[in-house]
Amino acid sequence: MFIDAHPLRLLFPGVIALGLLVMVMTGALGALAVTAWGHVASTTDGNGAISDVLTDPYLWRVVRFTLLQAGLSAVLSVGLALPVARAITRRPVFFGRTFLLRLFALPLALPALVVVLGLIEIWGRQGWLSMVVRDLGLMDSLDSLPGIYGLSGILLAHVFFNLPLSVRLMVMLLERIPGENWRLAAQLGMRSWAIFRLLEWPVLRAGLPAVFSLVFMLCIASFTVVLTLGGGPAATTVEVAIYQSLRFDFDPGRAVILSLVQLAMTGILIALGTRLTMPMSITIGLGRRIMRPDGENLGGRIVDGLVIAMAAIFVITPL
Repeated sequence: MFIDAHPLRLLFPGVIALGLLVMVMTGALGALAVTAWGHVASTTDGNGAISDVLTDPYLWRVVRFTLLQAGLSAVLSVGLALPVARAITRRPVFFGRTFLLRLFALPLALPALVVVLGLIEIWGRQGWLSMVVRDLGLMDSLDSLPGIYGLSGILLAHVFFNLPLSVRLMVMLLERIPGENWRLAAQLGMRSWAIFRLLEWPVLRAGLPAVFSLVFMLCIASFTVVLTLGGGPAATTVEVAIYQSLRFDFDPGRAVILSLVQLAMTGILIALGTRLTMPMSITIGLGRRIMRPDGENLGGRIVDGLVIAMAAIFVITPL
């Protein structure tokens, strides 16, 4: 068998591709920086200068709302995905399991505007859910709830996009637990809380920061959802502010500075996510079918069925 005497040759294509990628990214960032500096240098009255933009109360209000909606969206998406992922993992065999996991990959592939229209059709004031509430004579309760526009609508749309993604990632994490651990848990008679604390949580703790960071970054960069469901200047993110600077104010310098602020936020987020993500040990089992000790009781089956059904209905109805 022929063995290459110079294995470093195999690295050349990867090094070339990496170099091209670094050149493209460096060129884009350099162009942004040069444009921003040129804009500041060309201004004589101070309007649009970096100091003016960075001390603008409107900018910091936009940054605060961007971080607020992204943080709440990530907490809701990951928090609601956890019981769904545990329920799916506890039921390795049920009708439609494979279809459901494939369906959970669909929201991120759909156009955001189509999803927003579907959510309005379901959750809007004239949507299906509102019609059911009116038929039940609960109009007062409906009026007391927040509408589809504003922060509540943004959170709803972001949960629709990111909950299925979080579920799929968490299921992948939980399925790393080898079957031998489950058999040992069954022999020790572990209950659901002990299983979560001793078996599931160590695996989730290693991967949850990465999942949370990914969802947080996707929500920070959200544009169509915020533009459509924001409902006004009070619900504006940095991404939308960049669009407004170009579309309405025609201020490219301000847009570039806002872009740099956006890059700084995402860069800090990536650094924190990398710092908090723990190294994950990969334990290889015998590959046998997993029999969980907490998946046999009738009450657990009913609860898991309800959780899975509610998640499926939430994802399917706007489609």
